[in-house]
Amino acid sequence: MTGQRTDETFQCAAAHYRSGDLPEAERICREVLHRNPADGDALHLLGLIRLIAADYASARDFLQQAATTAPEDHLCHYNLGEAYRCLGLFAEAVESYEKAIALRPAFTEARNNLGIVLADLGLIDAAIGSYEQALLTAPDSTRTLMNLGNVLIEAGRFPEAITCFRRVISLDADCMEAYHGFCRASGALERPGDELTRLVGAIETRPGASVMLNNLGEALQDLDRTDEALGVYDRALLIDPYSARTHHSRGLLLESLGRIDEAYRSLRRTVHLKPDWVEAHDDLGRFCYEQGLFDEAKDHFQAAVDRNDACAMGHFHLGAVLAREGLLESAAAHYEKADALDPRAGVKVLLATLVPVIPRSAEEIRSARSAVERNIDDLSRQGLSIDDPFRNIGKANFFLAYQGLDDRDIQTKLARFYESICPSLAFVAPHCKERREPEGARRIKIGFLSRHLRNHTVGQYMRGLIANLDRDAFEKHLFLFPHKKDEITGFIEEHADSVTVLPDALFVARRVVAEKKLDILFYPDIGMEPFTYFLAFSRLAPVQCAFYGHPITTGIGTIDYFISHADCEIPEGDTHYSESLVELSEGVTYAYYYRPPAQMSRKERADFSFADSDHVYLCAQSLFKVHPDFDGMLEGILSKDREGLAVFFQGEHATWTDLLTERLKESLGDSIRRVRFLPRQSYEEYLRLVALSDVILDTPHFNGGATTFDALAMGVPIVTLPGAYMRGRQTYSLYKRMGVMDCIVNTPREYVDKAVRLATDVSYREEIQREIRANSHLIFEDMDMVRELEAHLKAMVREVVPNPVQHYQREW
Repeated sequence: MTGQRTDETFQCAAAHYRSGDLPEAERICREVLHRNPADGDALHLLGLIRLIAADYASARDFLQQAATTAPEDHLCHYNLGEAYRCLGLFAEAVESYEKAIALRPAFTEARNNLGIVLADLGLIDAAIGSYEQALLTAPDSTRTLMNLGNVLIEAGRFPEAITCFRRVISLDADCMEAYHGFCRASGALERPGDELTRLVGAIETRPGASVMLNNLGEALQDLDRTDEALGVYDRALLIDPYSARTHHSRGLLLESLGRIDEAYRSLRRTVHLKPDWVEAHDDLGRFCYEQGLFDEAKDHFQAAVDRNDACAMGHFHLGAVLAREGLLESAAAHYEKADALDPRAGVKVLLATLVPVIPRSAEEIRSARSAVERNIDDLSRQGLSIDDPFRNIGKANFFLAYQGLDDRDIQTKLARFYESICPSLAFVAPHCKERREPEGARRIKIGFLSRHLRNHTVGQYMRGLIANLDRDAFEKHLFLFPHKKDEITGFIEEHADSVTVLPDALFVARRVVAEKKLDILFYPDIGMEPFTYFLAFSRLAPVQCAFYGHPITTGIGTIDYFISHADCEIPEGDTHYSESLVELSEGVTYAYYYRPPAQMSRKERADFSFADSDHVYLCAQSLFKVHPDFDGMLEGILSKDREGLAVFFQGEHATWTDLLTERLKESLGDSIRRVRFLPRQSYEEYLRLVALSDVILDTPHFNGGATTFDALAMGVPIVTLPGAYMRGRQTYSLYKRMGVMDCIVNTPREYVDKAVRLATDVSYREEIQREIRANSHLIFEDMDMVRELEAHLKAMVREVVPNPVQHYQREW
């Protein structure tokens, strides 16, 4: 301000300003100006107050008047320069800063901000000169050193930039921007590792080296210099093996690299070293959830909220686990707590779309679906907005498929709702702007994108198809996700032209896929999990199709085709899909499936605690497939066959077993004593159990897939009641392909009678077993299926995609 003020009124305003009471300071300044409109100090202070309030135009006006009143006040010119800079009036800002510097040549901040404006004007050399002048008077100004380093990068003067960033790191070990700047500058050199080695060596001689190395590792990781980041983390842990932060950072990096076992160890080590670290528990819980370790995930999410009940993300994740467990009331309570702590549109969507996992009745299913539709209609009127639905919602409509109803309308409604609240989903890769058939002899570039190309039903369906797809006609690209690699993954990778591990970042992943310039993007299982569901809203290839790894229409406008099979569809089956339906013919099997091993050591019934007199009815399906409509059939079987034993596998979550047991107690009465839930088995043990079962019970509405192939390979009869939708006709399709129709029934009563006859009439069962064994070769490793699908894929590339044109009119 201009000299010493004795005016008590103004001094009172200045005191309020210093204490942070800006409204009162402004009121007093305006009172002073009402008495004396030319009071330079009041004008200056009022300009500062408006500058802090981001009212830049008013700030400029007051500061212009103040500068006119007090032309020798360097601070007044400097603050006027700030107002001009914030308004984007760079030439005027330069003039004001230069006036301030002329009045006070050692004014470091003015020279620093003058450099910022000169850089914004593209005057790089002048900006560098201004920063260098500032450093003459304040050589340890980290702000100026950072600005100089950044502009030196822009000028291509990388070694000098590195010097600046290293100086900042030496002054402020926690300045992450300096580590990022160093990594950007060194990464532009021909031998970036040399500078990194020198910096690491310098850091290791300093106190607090472990923390500094962790900062450097995180910066390298952010710039995708992952191998170097991992090396730096390892160096940090040599110095301080008990650094929870470094174990945490290292674990997240290893997860992104697909080194799952190592990541798990690092993340577990983190919470062991720092058990009260809420974020670490939440991250380990998320990791476990994505790896299918649901109980452990729940424990860590619970630990997060136990340590900090205000952790919104912990409640959000705990709600997700509880919803998957089928504990909807508890899930809703945690979602509501998360929403109260940190209101987000995604939580509202999750609350609106809760559906039972193990429904108590068909009526509960209908009621839940109606509620979802009503809730979505209500949310559609609220003007919600979500940037990243994978992070903020993180759920696909998975359990709808198991409810035995036509899902086209509800799937389409949900898809349109997501498009409306997240317009950024409608991404179009540049090469999709023009539809062109591959030129000349170029192979068709096809991408297979799934989280389940591993030891999973989807992996079992896809491995033979991908391996046998004609390599002369198709260039095969795999898009996988970080997960522990197994034998199926390795086999599929061996038969691909490229393998890309996608990050769990939706908007990054779609750019990575787009860069491959695919002709066809083949989704084996849209709807199985949220990432690929939301990714499918993008146009990443001119042709995009869904396969029956999850046999339900997607409802998504950018998915052009759904691949099914003629025997898996009723005549009006095309009305069940939002996509154009492509049907493989009756002359091929609906999937290319490798026959399971024929030679296994046998087990006796006693090994599974069965009596020799028991008639074993095995239902080998996931418990969420057991529709309430099945209960009556099961009751009929156990009532008619007093030596019958119904066998299920325990659920992925213990709550699934509990919920189904409670439902069956009501529907079966005393027969519940002859229902067994066995522990989940290894594949080999499961096959042995199938082999000694009398009958396999196929679930209505959603049949067995891989389990049906396995049972038929072993000659064990399956009773099936075909439904109206693809997911309820797969067993029927295989029987028809074999020409064995005896176990296909038309009504629930027939289902009961057929199952009991097969279990109790040994000669009849053996006759059916002989028929199955004699014809099962027809359904395995069917090359004709691959050749027919190839023809369909080639035709798709030649044809015009039938989706609306607007899907092609979004920009990259």
